[in-house]
Amino acid sequence: MKTVFILTAIERAFYSATIEYQLLAPLLKIASKRKEIRFIFLALIPITFYFIKGDIKRSFFLFRQRRKKIKNNLKQRNFSLFFIPVLFPLKHRSFYLRIFEVPLYILSNLPLLMLFQAVFRPSLIHARGYPANLLALIIKKLQGIRFLFDMRDVYTKKGIEGGIFCENDISFRLWHSLEKRMVFGADAIIVTSLPFKNYVLNILDTDKKIWIIPNSVNRKKFFPDEKIRTAVRKKLGIENRFVLIHSGTFSTKEDIRLAARYFKRWKTIKEESFFLLLIANRKNVKRLTEVFLKENLALLDYRIVNPEPEEVPNLLKAGDIGLHLESKSLATEYCIAIKDGEYLSTGLPVVCTPYLEGIGPLIKKYDCGIVTDPDKDINDVKEEYLLKNFERLRNNTEHIVEEVLSLEKAVMKLEKCYEKLLLSK
Repeated sequence: MKTVFILTAIERAFYSATIEYQLLAPLLKIASKRKEIRFIFLALIPITFYFIKGDIKRSFFLFRQRRKKIKNNLKQRNFSLFFIPVLFPLKHRSFYLRIFEVPLYILSNLPLLMLFQAVFRPSLIHARGYPANLLALIIKKLQGIRFLFDMRDVYTKKGIEGGIFCENDISFRLWHSLEKRMVFGADAIIVTSLPFKNYVLNILDTDKKIWIIPNSVNRKKFFPDEKIRTAVRKKLGIENRFVLIHSGTFSTKEDIRLAARYFKRWKTIKEESFFLLLIANRKNVKRLTEVFLKENLALLDYRIVNPEPEEVPNLLKAGDIGLHLESKSLATEYCIAIKDGEYLSTGLPVVCTPYLEGIGPLIKKYDCGIVTDPDKDINDVKEEYLLKNFERLRNNTEHIVEEVLSLEKAVMKLEKCYEKLLLSK
């Protein structure tokens, strides 16, 4: 039996819809079919991630229950899961490690990974994100163990957007150099979109080991249901409203302003429009309300909900349109966000900006929404097209999910990737 490590680092893996839906879900499906492979999920989690500052007791017990729930749902004998507390880093923003933090990160995390490697002797390490892949690269140098570089985002550009790095500062240059080493050293690379693949090709100059596996959606969790939709809309008091939904965090404050301005346009097109925002992090609510107040959004026209991950599928059913509006930034072009698949699988046509070069061309190709820049498209032609052809666009959402974004497609591609890595010498 061959062993595959699934490695994450500096992420609250036990309380992450991203990891649950994009990593655990496809892996469990593969594990149920491939009994000859043993999967060991290793999550190196900073000790401060086991609670929330200011709500230590409640959050600690909430997260403990979450860990138990995840482990209880693991029914495959060939799948094990370990949440491993580490002493560094301590802050969430340290996912983007500055140069002086990198040695401390390696010293705090690498020995634990090497201990598990010595016990279980994996044939492959599937590492998610740049910090985890740095450890996998070191293990390959020391032990010769293959690794799969699951990139997820362009780390250096996201670090600049997050205000951690500055372009061409010493931390940026370090990770730019490490990125090249990880790309060349990896035995396979997973990217989420064609523009992302092209980014890697600028480094690698060959596509032989690059796999495009978009963020996927589980159609058994996200699906249209008129009965649930009616009940949720009644509970929220929006039975007679045309509901535009935004799910997830906003990348920047400018994106919040962009969404507010665009919603005000919809109010002029369709007076009964309502803006429903699903924001998991309660800390962001104040920032949102401040921007909406400055943009003169009426309180009766929007509502911010802080859902648990399992509540999102039903809340999305209350919507009519899914919004993914981002202004142009360093990493925007590579994006096919998780929310895109969730909107579409729920039957919501998507409105996105043209800077989202991962999802935008697919929206056009499958005719399941519109691509618009609210600041440049000053007329309402595209919105009127959406309303006029609403039912057809809504029906087309099923096709893009089935052919591109379904969990089944992701599982099929990931399984083939594993086969190639585990069978080749």
